[in-house]
Amino acid sequence: MVLKTLVTREIKVFIKNPAFILSIILLISAYGIIGRIISAGVETAKGEQIKVRIGVVLEEKTSLIEVLLSLLNQTIGGKINVFSSASEATVENDLSIVIPRGFTENATSAGKPLYLRAGVKVDSVSPMSSQAKVGLVASIASLIQNLLPTVVGTLYNVNVPSQKIVVAETSILLYNKVLSGSEFNAMVSFITLIPMLIGLVIGINAAYAAQSTAVEKVEKAFEMLLAQPISRRSVLVAKIIGSLVASLMTGAAYLAGMFLMLSGFMSTTASARGVDLINLLGIDTIILIILSLIIGLFCSGAIGVILGSIVSDERIAGALSAPITFLFVGFGLATIYMDLPLNALTAAAAGAAIAPLPYIFISASLMGTHSFIAISAATGIATCILLIALALIMFNRDVIILGLRFTWRRKM
Repeated sequence: MVLKTLVTREIKVFIKNPAFILSIILLISAYGIIGRIISAGVETAKGEQIKVRIGVVLEEKTSLIEVLLSLLNQTIGGKINVFSSASEATVENDLSIVIPRGFTENATSAGKPLYLRAGVKVDSVSPMSSQAKVGLVASIASLIQNLLPTVVGTLYNVNVPSQKIVVAETSILLYNKVLSGSEFNAMVSFITLIPMLIGLVIGINAAYAAQSTAVEKVEKAFEMLLAQPISRRSVLVAKIIGSLVASLMTGAAYLAGMFLMLSGFMSTTASARGVDLINLLGIDTIILIILSLIIGLFCSGAIGVILGSIVSDERIAGALSAPITFLFVGFGLATIYMDLPLNALTAAAAGAAIAPLPYIFISASLMGTHSFIAISAATGIATCILLIALALIMFNRDVIILGLRFTWRRKM
């Protein structure tokens, strides 16, 4: 009975806490919107697959290839056009397939593998749309593999084992950079993880700052600090930097682990040149990603101090910190599925939301449009300054000691 009473008491404390109810409402509404964004991104990726154009280059012309190509064209709705060279097919189409010399001989011989060369033109680093195009290569190779036994059996009266595998060696043209399949997969993996990772780190930083501020308020530490000849601005800056250092150590550990993981993946699957992720993206892009993390830490530190200033105790600060963390992670998650066009508006919006900044920085660096980098960075810094100014206003008022209080006067 005692345990039941204590559990009931703890539950009532949370249920009666407005911050706890607000956090639940915020999470449900925010992730509902993010879910719609993800759904829209999936539909966009499906539309990209429907609209894709395919160019085929024939290095040899045999009756088997002609019949196979005719059946393949009928199967995918007449989207295939024949070109004389792979470069022309890649430029004119979204996807190019090269049927190499010796394909007919390997198709009619037992034990010989079948290889295709494929090129994919990708005009966005959005994982959803880019992977949708790259995935078409495997789909076409699978179709050829399924159609091949019928064609060979009809023309040559030869039984081809149904398990004969068709492999496509794929290269990706990303803007003006040609990547191998493993390099492209490593880059997409990095672009997929980094916005969520930065969103997680800056969300945790907001929680650190909020709870630290709230604890010092409860312990009456601010009264002691403000009684000293120390400016409130110095206290605010120290509070933000303190939470920033702790979160930066956590973020550095996450980033280092991810770089080691992806670099190790590329060293085992990429070509013998030993290309790693840093060389692939460029040191300038890595510096920009670190800049986005620093901007996010300052912004989230200011947000955490504001939350810690307006609440009455650390329990409410903790209840509000969780949705803030998940909100930043949600922004990073939505970035993965949104095929954002790179323009001044999306650059400014990414700077205001902070978590999508790495996506804009990577896209703009690959495209060579440095003006969008400047817009995103300037917007992020302006947002940071605005939030720090708001936190300073809170520190210059009695709310830092008393908390935010609402009073209602009864009218006679």
